[in-house]
Amino acid sequence: MSTIYHRFLHAMILIGISVNTFAEAQPYIGVGAVKSLKTKTPSSQIGEQIKLGLKFNPYLSVELAAQSLGQHSYTNSTNTNDTFTVAGYGFGVQLKPFSDWNLLAQPYMTVSLNTILTNIYEQGDILGSPTIREGSTIAVGAIGIETVVFEPGLSVYGEVAQMADNSLQTPFIHTAIGLNYHF
Repeated sequence: MSTIYHRFLHAMILIGISVNTFAEAQPYIGVGAVKSLKTKTPSSQIGEQIKLGLKFNPYLSVELAAQSLGQHSYTNSTNTNDTFTVAGYGFGVQLKPFSDWNLLAQPYMTVSLNTILTNIYEQGDILGSPTIREGSTIAVGAIGIETVVFEPGLSVYGEVAQMADNSLQTPFIHTAIGLNYHF
């Protein structure tokens, strides 16, 4: 009986800590413009990005993001020009290691796992046989800077991100600039 009581007490303490942590978390939303820098399959379009996040403390946030990098053009295996759109969504963790330094612009890094919603092609791929297939999960790393514009919650962010996938001939790199609003 005492073992059951101790496990129940332990579970209640963990639940209490978890609920308290989420209750103190500050939600935020971000919207931005994204530009792909991948040169082998270029894109002249500006994409869009939206983020929903929870800031647990000055150093740690988690976010759910969706983005589209616009249409990219490539030459397929029959030397015909084709286009494809890059879009996806993911869940990530954002770290701000220098938050206690009181900097005007706070550097951050984000690591996320993204699900790709569209096929991604490389030069010479056969249409219908992409390098990365729709539904694939890819790790993405980003570094950026966020600076407060207006108190209490509006800030500007800028970041550079790269998809980590060895099957791509050249890295898929994109930049983003946007606004975050912390509630």
